[in-house]
Amino acid sequence: MMARLETGSWQFHAVAERWLGGATDVDTVRNWVDGSVDRARLVASVCDPGGEQLHSVARFLICAFGADEQVPGNLRGGLMPQSWWGPDTAMYERLITRVKAWSATDGHPSEVDAWIRTTLEQLETLRVAASKQEAEPDQ
Repeated sequence: MMARLETGSWQFHAVAERWLGGATDVDTVRNWVDGSVDRARLVASVCDPGGEQLHSVARFLICAFGADEQVPGNLRGGLMPQSWWGPDTAMYERLITRVKAWSATDGHPSEVDAWIRTTLEQLETLRVAASKQEAEPDQ
């Protein structure tokens, strides 16, 4: 499956959207990526970073490719729900709570801690902007 992702098939990418990275074990991903930033970007683009805990695949990508702008950004993009009904502030608050729970876990490498801090800052910025927009009367 990982090789099919690399072929650039938009159909496969659409089907794999946000589940492939968490559906395989970290050793398989590590071996397939094999130090390639392009492959790491591909995996990050289809990886949900985690639910109650940060997925080991996301942790690997952050630690090994956190200096690349696209890999951490793609993982942050994976936090966003495919669809949402309700106020955006509520969505951002749920995401902030989820990511804060990851930060409460001990033993993260410094790269993961930095990624979590940056992610929380960005989510808070988005929450504040959504709150302001929701407070404005409809025109």
